[in-house]
Amino acid sequence: LFTAVSMEGRAWWLIRSSPITAKQYLWSKVLPGLVPMIFVGEVLAITSTWILGAGPFLMAVASATALFLSLGIAGVAVGMGAMFPDFKVDNAARAASGPQGVLFMVVSLSLVFAVIAIEAYPVYVVLASEVKGTPITTNQWVSIVALFFAAIMLCLHALIWPMKLGARRLWNRELING
Repeated sequence: LFTAVSMEGRAWWLIRSSPITAKQYLWSKVLPGLVPMIFVGEVLAITSTWILGAGPFLMAVASATALFLSLGIAGVAVGMGAMFPDFKVDNAARAASGPQGVLFMVVSLSLVFAVIAIEAYPVYVVLASEVKGTPITTNQWVSIVALFFAAIMLCLHALIWPMKLGARRLWNRELING
């Protein structure tokens, strides 16, 4: 998805002159790539937790995490691809392996680490409660819900914010020599 905008190449002028907004254009790049990302993420999350015998709670957490990380990473990919397009590149692999592609990978990995860090405490509390056989307190439930909500909001923010920045930069971009 990172190279989706760059791969327009010489046809960029045609897209730019069409009667669509930058947001519509970028969303048209996200949605087709999002379906396989979600499918693969869900298959990996559910299958791995099932093979490990992790239980329904961890399966639900893994499934939700895969869904929301897919959304966030897709937004970061297309948004950053729009911020740093290279319309002269002839190979998607070459565009993805440049400095901007590496920056995208670092940002995406940081998103994954941040979501895992946010979810660590709620998962610990629930699993410790199951192992020790003690009930979860009201304060712990509030913390669990708040932290899961924070992880979801971080992923949704990662979907929307880079897309807005990418749309603004892409549509206001001055192309020199096509």
